[in-house]
Amino acid sequence: MRIKIKPISNIPMNELCDWDKLTKALENANGKAEAHTADGSDVCMAAIDAEDNLNALGILKKDRKGARFIYISGKPVTNAYSNKAWARAATAVSLERGANAWFAVDIKRTEIDQRGGSSVPFLTPAQAKIATDKFTDQFVVMD
Repeated sequence: MRIKIKPISNIPMNELCDWDKLTKALENANGKAEAHTADGSDVCMAAIDAEDNLNALGILKKDRKGARFIYISGKPVTNAYSNKAWARAATAVSLERGANAWFAVDIKRTEIDQRGGSSVPFLTPAQAKIATDKFTDQFVVMD
């Protein structure tokens, strides 16, 4: 699977990607679960968040290809859900940055506990160096 998602925040969600293809992939992954799973707008927002994340790290657009972003749906809930017997169905979406857009490359059902889902960026070594250099430019180590 490789569904293109344009990371542009000022156009309608259903115009950011092949909405029907994305919706079908999500339905296949989620099955009948609905409460804590992702829908198309969640995935598009994850791509926008991923782009914003790379921007905040100081990674130029020309250097963004190859980055990955894992988005897992679901909001935190009360501690009553901390028992494994109360695990909730959620959606895990793997996004990969191409030259000009993000691509949903894997969508699957997963389980989350009371802490809810998460979003985690994965950088190439070159991207990590750019981000580290930007961060270390903001302070001086004292002797």
